[in-house]
Amino acid sequence: MTPTDKSLTRTFKFSYPNISGQIDLFCVTPNLRGILANLEGANDYINVLERYINASIIQHHRFSEILKMQNARMLVGIGRNANDVNNFSALLEMQFTELHFYLIAIDKVVKHLRRFNDAMIPLGEKIDQDIWRQRLPALRQLRLAAFGHKLARNHFEHMDERIFRGLGPGLEFEQKNSQTILKYVNVSGPQRTEIEIGALVSAYDRFVNWLYSLPDATA
Repeated sequence: MTPTDKSLTRTFKFSYPNISGQIDLFCVTPNLRGILANLEGANDYINVLERYINASIIQHHRFSEILKMQNARMLVGIGRNANDVNNFSALLEMQFTELHFYLIAIDKVVKHLRRFNDAMIPLGEKIDQDIWRQRLPALRQLRLAAFGHKLARNHFEHMDERIFRGLGPGLEFEQKNSQTILKYVNVSGPQRTEIEIGALVSAYDRFVNWLYSLPDATA
């Protein structure tokens, strides 16, 4: 059984202002409860970790749909009447807030992943060390997938300080083909973060695959 099995994903339908969608979310946590039953706190950490993974997927979908609507509006022209202007302004507001919430969710993924890894440490004393070490590439892939987003989240969180110093928000979007890149400036200089969810989903899928290898190892 792997995280890509239909039994371990659930389809989520939602309706948002002018946005409707259908996406697949992870739903593997209940199947891991027996595996992690003897590790204090592990089930709670993986449960919340997965919720934030799913929140990241939902937020990315919302942000992407808003960008599509915004680009379509720009192609036909904003127009001069009040409704056109207000609708386009609303899209810009939604773009800003949905992106911030997306970055917050990924930042929470990083934090709960660290705690979950700490909760799993006792497991390393009970299973084959080769199997235990196999978690490291999966953890590294998941951290790398989230790291650039974490830096972007920090930029949002400290935007008030930038504005207070007269530097402005310091945000700019760049679109190349189907890619959306957030450009910003922090204390280290200009930064670029691709707003992309595929790497995070793939990394979590790999990590959960490792978790599902544990029952045979601990039998």
